[in-house]
Amino acid sequence: MDDERDNIIVMEDDDGNPIEMMVLEMLDYDDRTYVLMQPADEAEEDAYIFEYEEDKDDAILTPVEDEQLLDELFELFMEKMDSDFDEEEE
Repeated sequence: MDDERDNIIVMEDDDGNPIEMMVLEMLDYDDRTYVLMQPADEAEEDAYIFEYEEDKDDAILTPVEDEQLLDELFELFMEKMDSDFDEEEE
């Protein structure tokens, strides 16, 4: 099994078309869990942050719309990813 494919979630766009999203990182912040995702299509470099919740057997992803919270979360994700990268180099 391809480990990279394990990080792929299929979502739907506003028109109901499937979009493969790659999970880049998850973090807990202020008693909530957030996920940083990027379209699996490598031609697109945009990243998106969603609040992650579990409801029975399903995962619920809600887009974060608060600009201030998005900025805070983005900084935390970057710090976490930098830290993870530094640990891998040691």
